[in-house]
Amino acid sequence: DAEPEYFVDPDVPRQVRRLLEDREGNVWAGSVGFGLARFSLGRLVSYGPGQGLRRAATWSVAPGRDGLWLGTMDGVAYLRAEQVKVVLPVERLPHPRIWSLYDDGRTLWTVYDILPQSPGALLLATSGGLLRYEPATRTTARVAGAPEEPSFAILDEQGTTYVGTVNGLIAITAAGLNRVGNLGSRTINTLMRARDGSLLVGSEDAGFFREHAGHWVHFDRARGLPVDTVYALVSDGREGVFVVHHQGAYRLDLGDLAAAAADPHRTLAPEILLDSNPERGAESAECCTGIGRHAGLLHSGALWLTGWGGLLRVGLAPPAQPVPWPKPVIERVLVGGKWLEEPVGPVSVPASARDVTVEFTSPVLAHPAAVRFRYRVEPRDTEWRLIDPTAARSARFTDLSPGLHVLKVEALGPGRDTPLAETELRLQIQPRFRETTKARQRDLESTVRERTQELHRANEALRDMAVTDVLTGLHNRRFLDQQIAADVAYLERLRLAEPNRDLVLGFLVVDIDDFKSVNDRHGHAVGDIALTAFADCLRRRVRRGDYVIRWGGEEFLVLARGLRRSDLPTLAQQLLEGVRGGVVDTPAGPLRLTCSVGFAGHPSLPEGVGGTWEDTVFLADAALYEAKRAGRDRWASYHLRGVPDVSPANPKDRLQTAIAAADLVLGDAPHAS
Repeated sequence: DAEPEYFVDPDVPRQVRRLLEDREGNVWAGSVGFGLARFSLGRLVSYGPGQGLRRAATWSVAPGRDGLWLGTMDGVAYLRAEQVKVVLPVERLPHPRIWSLYDDGRTLWTVYDILPQSPGALLLATSGGLLRYEPATRTTARVAGAPEEPSFAILDEQGTTYVGTVNGLIAITAAGLNRVGNLGSRTINTLMRARDGSLLVGSEDAGFFREHAGHWVHFDRARGLPVDTVYALVSDGREGVFVVHHQGAYRLDLGDLAAAAADPHRTLAPEILLDSNPERGAESAECCTGIGRHAGLLHSGALWLTGWGGLLRVGLAPPAQPVPWPKPVIERVLVGGKWLEEPVGPVSVPASARDVTVEFTSPVLAHPAAVRFRYRVEPRDTEWRLIDPTAARSARFTDLSPGLHVLKVEALGPGRDTPLAETELRLQIQPRFRETTKARQRDLESTVRERTQELHRANEALRDMAVTDVLTGLHNRRFLDQQIAADVAYLERLRLAEPNRDLVLGFLVVDIDDFKSVNDRHGHAVGDIALTAFADCLRRRVRRGDYVIRWGGEEFLVLARGLRRSDLPTLAQQLLEGVRGGVVDTPAGPLRLTCSVGFAGHPSLPEGVGGTWEDTVFLADAALYEAKRAGRDRWASYHLRGVPDVSPANPKDRLQTAIAAADLVLGDAPHAS
């Protein structure tokens, strides 16, 4: 029942003559008359606009009587028989984000987290703290001893109620309230009691914590996790747990967790199931958006996850035995101004033509970022040279010495340093006359190569310093000047390949609200700590491949590459909420920061007008000003109605005129769940 992707006109009679299943599980159908079609039969299924939603983003999923309840950008929806129906539009809800759902047979509840109790009572985690609902009186009251602070997760056990809040983990007992474990003031998103009796606590930006028999162990990227964000923990029903984060999901074995808890030098071995970061592997999707108990669900033999692109169903059947990855292919070699196509055997390079260019590829149908290459020339090179996924797959040499050289090319899997496959090409460099008569030349060249490599490493270090902000470790404006041409070219290739997705370069100008008061009250040393923490917060919330730039002072620029224009508000909202949910520990005490965001997507002007990326940054900066003027702690964006025909000598006048006639869109300031 998979929908085919056609590569030739499908509107002609179809007579299939050949079928082929490739290494990725796709089925290719070749025919007489209608060309070639590909059927994707993978284990990942998405439920979005094609199944009844108008806007794809989904925040929560929970079981219903004969289907699944969904909290979506459109409102509360119900999935039944592969179709989604919105039953309560978002306009009728008190809050647009539905983080948790619970169907008690009479009422559908939506707050941060919901935990049923007997007889019929409910524990509710809300932005105002922990509440208890009594069905007899249809009233809610604060749980005795619970703090009045935003609470996101609940775990109720005999005599103890655990509450995950923005300021750590709290245990409420008959004796009172206690802060649990050495968790500090970290935001706690999710809680789970595992089958082996251990307590697992997932945090916003510090990985997760495991408690067993009173012993706490902290796990983060240094202990083997793919990322430090944990949105949800879901039991796999056996001896493992699914961990959901902002870019996907992975599975951890409870036995591996217990062994790593006992051995501080042991790292975890997560099984990656889904990852929107193409460099770490597994299947790719726009995941994940929910937080807490209902961000993921094990149901009907599949793992269901919320995502920007809709509800995701990940099949859990074991994959078929993978076939070997195909070897990289040397496509052609340029020697002496002439191309040699598909060379076989050693390539002879005459003494008069020392410039050699080699182009290579890998014969797989995959996103360019999913396959990386590295190469080196032996015996000259001792280190591999890694090629950026967006760069040309080629290597050029101008300084090869006489003799036999072996160019080795390796294809790397996503997020791995071990090669999937490799190939090689032999280059026989013919000597010049003086090189044959002076044996000492070889020793001199060896010395020169060593000095050149030392100089190269020193120059690389200097280049890194030139494009890096010293305080925050982020890139600076000079980096953008060097990188933006490649990013614009990369976007143009993506838009040609996927013309219907409206992919853009997203420019988001982010400014810390009222930062001057931090410096005035606490001094510049505390201000620097706050700037560094703020930079780290932004860095954690962008995708791999996107980057954050310190734009100046307390102003930052986030550049999102290849993002759909319609997803920019979601990213801006994610940045706002991430900053709100964090606490900066300083010598002057904990600080809470907020920020304002102005954004625009490039290309921002209609086709034919000739807008530049600088115009897009100008629009984003103007939108930031409006967000500040509207009260801070919110985002803003302009929807241009058109661009007046003003002399090119006055481009900013043209944009100012367009802004004056544009529609300003403001994101809501925070309000209670």
